[in-house]
Amino acid sequence: MYAKSRKRIAVETTLFIIAGTILQSIFVGLLLKPNEIGSGGIVGITLIINELFGTPIGFTQLVLNIPLFIVGIKYLGKRFILMTGLVVVLSSILIDTLPVLIPPTPLDDPLVASVFSGIVSGLGLALLLFAGASTGGLDILGKVIYTNNRNLSLPKIFLTQDIIVYILVFITFDIKAVMYALVLSFVRSRTLLTIHRFFSAQKQCFII
Repeated sequence: MYAKSRKRIAVETTLFIIAGTILQSIFVGLLLKPNEIGSGGIVGITLIINELFGTPIGFTQLVLNIPLFIVGIKYLGKRFILMTGLVVVLSSILIDTLPVLIPPTPLDDPLVASVFSGIVSGLGLALLLFAGASTGGLDILGKVIYTNNRNLSLPKIFLTQDIIVYILVFITFDIKAVMYALVLSFVRSRTLLTIHRFFSAQKQCFII
């Protein structure tokens, strides 16, 4: 019975990681760049580097994550870093491959694209979090900073990081890219919250 339960958890975790990675890759590779939408975190930095130097977005994301993994493994645990590393490697490959296999088509409405991108990203991120992984990036750096300085709150650290990236996005692109990035971020957070509440309600019903 216990063995079956562990097997089921392993299968669910694998499916969540695969589905979450695909959704995140669609979000970055097929939605952000074609619709000229900015983003916070490591994705925003990769978009900036891509715009300035023309480097592949997925490959750049992978390279930027390597030093973060090296620093993070000491503070966040090997399992979390391993799971997140798997997600980053797979998504980096898909981000650069998907646009070749499926030529992206701009939606011609950045606001609609921002909302849809937020939903796709939020759903993908939720699945990864359920699997005990993440998309890596500046989240790792934020958690490391928080671990070494408990006087700082984690939300404030994340907010500071995003503000810095948004300023760089504004300098590289324009104010519209930042505004649509904020819309995307809001929709993503609401999507995450909705999914979390849904699964919490499901667990409560099961317990009752």
